[in-house]
Amino acid sequence: VGLLPGVRLPPTPPPAPALPLNLMGIINTLVAVHAHELFIDGAFNADPHPGNVLLLDDGRLGLIDYGQVGRLSLQERAQFAKLILALANKDEAEVVRVMTQEMGYRTEKMDPKILYRMAAFYNDNDWPAREKGLNPMAYMDWLNHADPVISVPREYVMTGRLALMLRGFANAFAVDLSLAKAYRPYAQRAVSLAAAAAAQSNQK
Repeated sequence: VGLLPGVRLPPTPPPAPALPLNLMGIINTLVAVHAHELFIDGAFNADPHPGNVLLLDDGRLGLIDYGQVGRLSLQERAQFAKLILALANKDEAEVVRVMTQEMGYRTEKMDPKILYRMAAFYNDNDWPAREKGLNPMAYMDWLNHADPVISVPREYVMTGRLALMLRGFANAFAVDLSLAKAYRPYAQRAVSLAAAAAAQSNQK
């Protein structure tokens, strides 16, 4: 464990920057690092809130406090990747199919419209909450009232937390982030890795 010299993002009050800030570059790097951890490594920090992200003196990012680490098997990564790709393609039917048939989500009514909104809110973007004129916390309550959740696979609770943390970071800088689009190339790679592993296993 070493000292990382830098400042917290977003600083309050913000000091005069010592170097030009490429805000989108910072956000893209932050998302890319966590996407690689999630889809390729299968072990990811689920708590990248602004207090855990430092802007180093040389412009690099310093990530601290890996106290909440999620882990996914290759099969679980492939399942989640299929969900992300369906969200990126706005394929409502495929989103619901993957959630219920592959990932094991269960709600009282199994309402496909609510399931799609749930998937989009927890894994992609804030548009479902904005459409209802609700803040994220109020929207979570609305979702659970509309179609109460019976079970969410434990391994995917942390992926949802990661998505909310990354979007919260972007929102702090007034950036509207679509994680499904940002995750897409990593999700495609995860599906390919799982397919290759399955093919290799079948050859044995």
